[in-house]
Amino acid sequence: MRVLFDHQVFDLQTHGGISNGLVQQISHFPASIQYQLGIKRTNNVHLLESGLGHVKPFLCTPETFLTKRSFPWKPTLYGFLSQRILQLRPWDLNSAYSIQLLKEGHYDVFHPTYFLWYFLDYLKGKPFVLTIHDLTPEHYFHNPADEQVQARKLLIEHAAHIITVSEYTRQDVMDYYHVPASRISVVYWGGPAPVARSGNKMYDFDYLLYVGARTASYKNFLPMLRQLQPFFQNHPDIKLVCTGKAFTEEETAEMARLGITQQVVRQFCSQEELMNLYTHALCFIYPSMNEGFGIPILEAYAAGCPVFLNRQSCFPEIAADAAVYFHLDDKGGDLLDQLEAFFRETPEQRRQLIDRQTERLSYFSWEKSVADLLKVYQLVVNG
Repeated sequence: MRVLFDHQVFDLQTHGGISNGLVQQISHFPASIQYQLGIKRTNNVHLLESGLGHVKPFLCTPETFLTKRSFPWKPTLYGFLSQRILQLRPWDLNSAYSIQLLKEGHYDVFHPTYFLWYFLDYLKGKPFVLTIHDLTPEHYFHNPADEQVQARKLLIEHAAHIITVSEYTRQDVMDYYHVPASRISVVYWGGPAPVARSGNKMYDFDYLLYVGARTASYKNFLPMLRQLQPFFQNHPDIKLVCTGKAFTEEETAEMARLGITQQVVRQFCSQEELMNLYTHALCFIYPSMNEGFGIPILEAYAAGCPVFLNRQSCFPEIAADAAVYFHLDDKGGDLLDQLEAFFRETPEQRRQLIDRQTERLSYFSWEKSVADLLKVYQLVVNG
């Protein structure tokens, strides 16, 4: 079987759950599956580290443009020139390549990685499957005219089959878009293999860990900071390590207002460095209000890192009893109470949590994820 993936999410994310999950699935394809990626160059960390498709790095990025040093007007100048020079826009380069592969037609099933519908004009009757990870825009932005919502509606109508990454999202799609259950299959993501605790700790202090994007309101990052302020006052030697992009002005201002600037640090890291952070963290905190699956949960499990989850969306489905749950929204919550209670627990009680996490991790594997995905491909190819 021949499967074609396009470029979309790999140009939208330098790192993140969707692109990471796709890379892992493709990496675990059996030899009987031939795949193509509509990507020539990328800044996506997961794809570059995997070596899939012999994709090369895109050398000119907003961070490396002209020099790695920042200077006033650098982002503006990069944005101005990138609109006018194709070589500065990986999206244009990869979009053209994805369309070229669609036109050549050497595939049995097409799997778009996000929701632009450009490809509908090039399928020539061949099937495509659509993965929907979550309905966050529908839940939180409440704008039927939102481009992603409109695109999702159109693609749902034309898709040969729909994949969701949790029962939570499957039910959401059925309820919101009135899609029959027979058109939707759940294909869970997998998790990494357990990793040994590394002796090379990246920081010389104890820390809580936050992983991934922060700026969208449903991610609940700022409400989490407000909940953590008394914790940091009670534990001045403990910090919060955040992965991902630089802090925004709003985030920096809120940290200053809360008086915790010196206790919050940021680290942009590779997958190897991320796993190192998990292995040495006091705990991993996931305060989001809405996720489709939550790969960081399984990453933390693999590293033996205690997991704290907001009791929302798919989290209870994925983690079951293998997490400490709290409630958190913009009006408040009990994260502080749950953290303080956890740090009062005995080593044996913490060990029991880690044991439950390790057992739960065994429920998710990339081999099983790929086997379920291939069943969907076979279904649509065989009609």
